[in-house]
Amino acid sequence: MATTDESLNKIENFKLEEEKTPLKTKDNDNSAESEDTTPPKSPDGGYGWIVVLSAFFTFFISDGFAYSFGVLYAKLLEKFQESRSTTAWIPSLFYGLPLICGPISGALATRFGCRITQIAGGIVASIGVFASAFATSIPLLYFTLGIVSGTGMSMGYVTSLVTVAFYFEKKRALATGIAVSGSGFGTFALAPLFEYLIDEYDWQGTMIILSGLTLNLVVCGALLRPCYAINSA
Repeated sequence: MATTDESLNKIENFKLEEEKTPLKTKDNDNSAESEDTTPPKSPDGGYGWIVVLSAFFTFFISDGFAYSFGVLYAKLLEKFQESRSTTAWIPSLFYGLPLICGPISGALATRFGCRITQIAGGIVASIGVFASAFATSIPLLYFTLGIVSGTGMSMGYVTSLVTVAFYFEKKRALATGIAVSGSGFGTFALAPLFEYLIDEYDWQGTMIILSGLTLNLVVCGALLRPCYAINSA
């Protein structure tokens, strides 16, 4: 009887150990999942400087175009013979919409990612600038250059700064400062370029050339490699 009781106790203890084992495995799986969901650490350098360069040229093109619009404005006044206030709506929409559409661009970046959002925005902006070369009226320029191009460029503002913030923590202020300084360099460089292009190719030819320049926003977007991809490489 004693041996029978001992064997029964051993069997019961073995069953209890088997029941406890899955619980431990689940705990280990949960801990592994919690480790996988931990946000990656900011590298504070490395490929992050490529992202800063991408953001720099994004602001170089977008803000340089917007702040140099005065050269085109004078030519549009001469071409369409509209009032100053009517013609001024074109640069107002072109510069205002990228800022107004910030929440929409942020939602798109959250849903589809910064890289895809900026690439799509660069394509839309380039199409809008190219279509403006064939505009026959100021209201049509409101749509092509103001609304279409302005909305496309809005996607680069948010995605560039967000991606820079992911790559930098200690040097975030320096990296962001370098990125947004592209606005000043773009204004400095593109204004005389606009004047030269208008003298050589008129405003319509200038728009076609500028559509190619704007298409470089796609290249800038392609450089926005997600930060987690760097950490997992």
